Amino acid sequence: MENFSLQNAWRYPNVQRLAVHLPDCQMITFSERADLHSIINQETTHKTTLTAWFEENANNPNAQNYKYINFSTYYTWNKTHRKWNYRKNPTGTIG
Repeated sequence: MENFSLQNAWRYPNVQRLAVHLPDCQMITFSERADLHSIINQETTHKTTLTAWFEENANNPNAQNYKYINFSTYYTWNKTHRKWNYRKNPTGTIG
């Protein structure tokens, strides 16, 4: 199993998982000890790659040139801030 994980870590092109969900039906992961009210009230809880894609398209006319499936070729997903950032050099990332 460990060997398989290592092989996948070095594959090219990279693969970016893109969320697909209905409005307000995104998956949320949390620990048993977490305070559910604070999780639900966090702004980033509701941001996924899909909702951030819509937001980027609304705020940035250049983003409208790329379909969701191809977006990760031109943008990187910032997991901490839960937003898309434009790539300096487009890559072969698969979305």
